[in-house]
Amino acid sequence: VGTKLINEFVAPIEKELATLGPDGKPMQDYLAAMRTYIGNMKGQSFGWVAPQGLIGQEAILQIVSVQRGNAPVLLETAHKMFDSQQALMGIFGGPAAQQEVKTSWTANAKTIDGVAFNQMQTTFAPPPGQRPTPQQMQAQQMMTWMYGPGGINAFVAAIGNDKLVTATGATDALLKELVAAAKTDQDLLSAAPPLKSTADQLPKERLAAWFVSIDQIATSAAAYAKAFGMPINFQVPQNLAPLGGTISTDGSAIRLDGYAPTQTLQSVIAAGMQTYMQMQGGQQPGGPGGL
Repeated sequence: VGTKLINEFVAPIEKELATLGPDGKPMQDYLAAMRTYIGNMKGQSFGWVAPQGLIGQEAILQIVSVQRGNAPVLLETAHKMFDSQQALMGIFGGPAAQQEVKTSWTANAKTIDGVAFNQMQTTFAPPPGQRPTPQQMQAQQMMTWMYGPGGINAFVAAIGNDKLVTATGATDALLKELVAAAKTDQDLLSAAPPLKSTADQLPKERLAAWFVSIDQIATSAAAYAKAFGMPINFQVPQNLAPLGGTISTDGSAIRLDGYAPTQTLQSVIAAGMQTYMQMQGGQQPGGPGGL
């Protein structure tokens, strides 16, 4: 079904790309690889891990995933899509339009608990012989904040014939946890009481589900704000039930459901009011007497 949907979606795009000749080939190659990738994947779980380290030393975007399906084909196809990346960046502009983009695939770059990870790295730098402009320096700083030093580093590995694990901006300690989770294939997250309380309010039969832990996001954001000297010191209860959402079907229609726990919303609003008052030097909103 997934392959059928992708075929119907990309067919008009591929028709237009064919008229571009050589300029459209990188995108055609990418779409062909993507079609193969989706056709060999049965499902996936992924998460954005809340960063704990200092900004610029540890990536803000630490994303891990476990994909199930034909792992050898998924790994080979991931390599093909990555090889198309540099050409695509040149076409679409963005950072690549003003900087030199280098991509590299390093096979068996590191081994974690017996699993050999391939490294996919993308770096941005001013063109050779040119001094970086203020805009390029600002972009480079932002990239370092988002992905950590050394550019965009992603690691991908097959575990057996039915699982592919990927991680972006991950430390070796996080890779170790990812490998252990994939090998045991236990759904510990869904059994945690905060997440379970949200999941119980959503349809049980679903195509996809997602959960957002507001308390962890707020804690990480506050830590980064303090690092920049902002006087933020709010209290958010830990282990709050996350926001949740699902995609399911209802007859011939696609159904989207969302759930926001009352206590979570109250805690976020209270933290926002604390922050606002601190930014105003302790004054209540609306002047004397508050709102």
